[in-house]
Amino acid sequence: MDQTASSVPWFSRPPHGLAVLPADRIAEAAAACVLAALVEALERRGRAVLAPSAGRTPRSTYALLRAAHRHSLDWSRVVLVQMDEYEGVGDRDPSGFAAELRRELVEPLGIGRFLRFHDSDGDLRRPLDAYERAVRALGGIDCALHGVGRNGHVAFNEPGDALADTTRRVLLARSTRVANGVLFTHGVTLGLDVLAEARETVVLMTGAAKRDAASSVLFRPEGLANPAAALRRCGRVTVLLDPEAAPEALPRWLAPSPGGAVPPARPALDEAPLKPLPGTTERVPELVEQGP
Repeated sequence: MDQTASSVPWFSRPPHGLAVLPADRIAEAAAACVLAALVEALERRGRAVLAPSAGRTPRSTYALLRAAHRHSLDWSRVVLVQMDEYEGVGDRDPSGFAAELRRELVEPLGIGRFLRFHDSDGDLRRPLDAYERAVRALGGIDCALHGVGRNGHVAFNEPGDALADTTRRVLLARSTRVANGVLFTHGVTLGLDVLAEARETVVLMTGAAKRDAASSVLFRPEGLANPAAALRRCGRVTVLLDPEAAPEALPRWLAPSPGGAVPPARPALDEAPLKPLPGTTERVPELVEQGP
C-alpha cells in the first residue's frame, strides 16, 4: 500500500519539486533542469558530470538538447557517465546502451569525455569497484536523468537485490527483459549509493504503465523492495510526470497551478535558450576515456 503522510510530502519541500505536465512538455521541462544543473557545475568547478538514462523515456529530451541546445553550454567540458549496460555488450554494439548514448548525446553535442563500462569487445574497461571510484574521482554526479522501470528499478538496480547499494554485476528481472524486449539475462550497473549522491536528479515517467513506479518514487518507503525511493536522497530531485503516470494519491499534494510546479531557481520553460559560457575551452582532465 502507498505510504502517504499527513505532513507536507518530501517532493513539495524545497529544493525538490514535482510537475504533472502534458506529455509534449516533459522534454522541455527536463531539458531546462539538466541545462541549469550542468551550467551550475561548470560555473562552480569548470566541468560537469552527467549520468543519463538510456531507453525510450528520455529520447525526446535528448532530441531537444540536440536540436535547441547544442550551443547553450560548452559540452566539451561535460563528462558523460554510463549508469548501466547489458553484460558483454561492446561499447559500439547497436544493441547496447553505450552506443545509444553515443548516438543520442556524446557525438551530436560534442561531449568531451564518455566514461563507459565496456570496451569494443564487451569486456570491462576496469573492475566495477574501480568504475565507481572513477565516478567519485570526477567529483560525483552533478546531474542524473532517470527513467524508472515498470517494476521500480533504477538503472539496473532491481527490487529485492540485497547488494543494490554497490556498483556490480546484476541479474535482470524477467519483467525488465520483457519490457526492454531483450534476451540478455545479466547487466552491470552503478549502485544506489553513488546514484543517490547526485547533486541534481531528474526523474521522468510517462504513461499509465509507469503509474505504480511513480508511487514507488513518491510515496513508498525506501527498502529492499523499493530501490526507486533511494533517489529521494539526492541533493535536489525533480519528478516530471504526465497525467497518465500520476498516481491517484497525488492530486491533493499538487500546488494550485496548472500542471504543478518545477522547483525554483530553474529556467522558466518559455525562456530563451541559455547563452554559451564565455572563456576558456580547456578540456576535462584525463580521468576517463575519450568520447569517440
